[in-house]
Amino acid sequence: MAEPVRVAVVDDHELVSLAMGELISSHDELVFAGHAASVAELRAQGVRADLVVLDLNLRDGSHPADNVEALRGRGAEVVVLTSAENPYLVREVSRSGVLGIVRKSAPSHEVLDVIARIARGEPVPTTEWAVAVDSDPALRSAPSRRASGRCSRSTRRASAPRRWRSG
Repeated sequence: MAEPVRVAVVDDHELVSLAMGELISSHDELVFAGHAASVAELRAQGVRADLVVLDLNLRDGSHPADNVEALRGRGAEVVVLTSAENPYLVREVSRSGVLGIVRKSAPSHEVLDVIARIARGEPVPTTEWAVAVDSDPALRSAPSRRASGRCSRSTRRASAPRRWRSG
């Protein structure tokens, strides 16, 4: 049997972190590594985690994409837990290298399933992620593909000025 995956939780609501810890501990393939109210606090505690369940909207003034970058820089993969109250942040974090996005309102068995599947390295497309990608204005100007799977030259040429203007 493989080593259990160490999972930490970063959420500024202690009750959520403790409940997530119990949920994580109930799974044979997972070990609860600890929790903190911020990414900086998790680092300061010296918590070693393979996977971090990150609250999308922390009250410490941190930026979600920066939090993901900091965690991934320490070797941890990230799954985002969100109430999805801010579609902009959901879209932004979906572009930041997270492996999954799950709603806090999802049933606990679904949240645990997403965490366990990500821990096993499986892709986990969720409705939240699909909505974020579908509603992302930055993706609306993506070049179309011909049947061959290659980008159409005229589509690339027509979309180039929009890409340059948008940076």
